[in-house]
Amino acid sequence: MSDFLNNLFRGYDYAILSFLHNLASNAKGFFTPFATIISFITEKGLIFIVLAIILMLFKKTRKIGVCMFGAVGCGAIITNFVLKDSNVIDVGCDHALLCIYLASNYPNMRLIASDVREGPLKQAKANIEKYGLEDRITLKLGDGIATIDNDTNVIVISGMGGITIADIITKNKEKLDKIDQIVVSPNNDFYAVRSEITKLGFIIDREEVIKERDKFYLIISFVKGKKKYKKRELYFGSKCILYDKTLREYYKGQFLLLFNKYSRLPDKRIFAKHKIKIKIDMLADDIDMLDKKQAREERKMKREAKRLARIEKRQAKKEKKLLEKSK
Repeated sequence: MSDFLNNLFRGYDYAILSFLHNLASNAKGFFTPFATIISFITEKGLIFIVLAIILMLFKKTRKIGVCMFGAVGCGAIITNFVLKDSNVIDVGCDHALLCIYLASNYPNMRLIASDVREGPLKQAKANIEKYGLEDRITLKLGDGIATIDNDTNVIVISGMGGITIADIITKNKEKLDKIDQIVVSPNNDFYAVRSEITKLGFIIDREEVIKERDKFYLIISFVKGKKKYKKRELYFGSKCILYDKTLREYYKGQFLLLFNKYSRLPDKRIFAKHKIKIKIDMLADDIDMLDKKQAREERKMKREAKRLARIEKRQAKKEKKLLEKSK
């Protein structure tokens, strides 16, 4: 039966391929830019961005569009964090969009899409089959990084609370021996994530934040190493991270939340107020320092702009004199 079907459709396939080949040859490269654009859109995951924008245009689907746009943006940044040519497990993969994005862009990367729920894995399977990536992405049903295999060297966990992420990592710490990198994107409790993972022989390699419709997404990358961090670094990130304008905006919002929480607490809760006051003081010092640094940088840029303007003015005068002499 299989031989019969192969013979039946061989001529049909050959006719289609011949037609496309002759069309491309006669057009002399006319269709090449269109094919390049289509390949770029599909390979880079831009189809998801276009779909998200379309969904955001309509009131009934706006929330879905915003969620999809945020997920794609977060996924794109996570992609830049992950070590290339590595074996990755995405814990809590949901619909496996991140794994699909990674597999589409990095052909040497092997991926595991793991989730504790059967429902998301069914949708993930459908998405993976849609893009023909069954041989690149393995689906696993299980709790946290318990589903990890011996070849995996990168863990990605996103879209969960910080305490949940820290718990997933710490309760399976025996699985971390062969792990080179952990990339997380917690929704909250950044201190818990930084504090617990750095206790397990990892250091903070890089942090980045994106903002989408007043919602902040923080991505933290950890690599193997040992370092002692100050408490303020575990709460708010290192100084170089805080220079990020978007993250600074987020922490200013956090400062107001802490201040309001402190104000609402009754005076008899001395210990609770003291703990919040320590965080407020640390955050206020960092924000003040960063604002001063930004002001210095702005003054420096203005001075540089004035200096360049003076040089251009002198140059224009010289050119004018040369023109007058030549006449």
